[in-house]
Amino acid sequence: MKNNIAILSTTNEPYIQFTEKCLSSFNKFHPEIPFYLFCVNISDEKIGYLKSLHSNVHTIRHSQDFEKQSQEAVFCSTIRFNLLSDMLSGLKKNVMWFDADIEINQEIDEFFNILTDYDFAARIKSIGSKELDSNWQYPENVVELSSYPVGYLRSNAAMIWCRYSQKNINIIREEVIPEVERIGRFTWMSEQNALNKMLHNHIHVKEDIDFLDIPKKFNGLADCDAITHVKGPKKCYFSESELNEMESRGFASK
Repeated sequence: MKNNIAILSTTNEPYIQFTEKCLSSFNKFHPEIPFYLFCVNISDEKIGYLKSLHSNVHTIRHSQDFEKQSQEAVFCSTIRFNLLSDMLSGLKKNVMWFDADIEINQEIDEFFNILTDYDFAARIKSIGSKELDSNWQYPENVVELSSYPVGYLRSNAAMIWCRYSQKNINIIREEVIPEVERIGRFTWMSEQNALNKMLHNHIHVKEDIDFLDIPKKFNGLADCDAITHVKGPKKCYFSESELNEMESRGFASK
């Protein structure tokens, strides 16, 4: 089934310190799976370096001016669903998103074999409840956890599986991407909140998708041997004061 899977991620120049380890690990254990890397404002020299780390990497270049580096970082994060929908439509393959600060430590064929039975997969922090009003919306530009009503589904967007189907493409394009834009393209974690809302609606309300909460064996947390998530944004983009503010608002630990 791996011939029907593509891996997708994004990076910029400050994030290469993490991306190089990500690419090297996938090249070591799964070079047969094409790895598509969206590169934001990266020089030709460093593009060449990234290509040297993986025998099956495909770089997608993007140039854009940003007011500050943290804005570029947020863009790299919130653009993921636009990229996922484009890759699903263009490749006509299942697509697995990995944040570029993720490394694999062994072959993960078992993980990929499990995923193929599901429309979407992500790590769930709180599964929520179908009793919650499905019409509730996130306030614009507010992503504090205190804004979540009790019983609302919460996920982590570092790893997202999307099975190829026109239905799933439409869900992303008609629900997730507009919600990212509504919350704010340059609002940190707007893509994660948009994912939460979509999953809540389709798991609890419509009950019309096959969804997998990523098993502990592959979820990238501290006790997971197969996959390591090093939480790059904390180490790369934000000052200690910014991290303290984010922590107080409840969403520094993406």
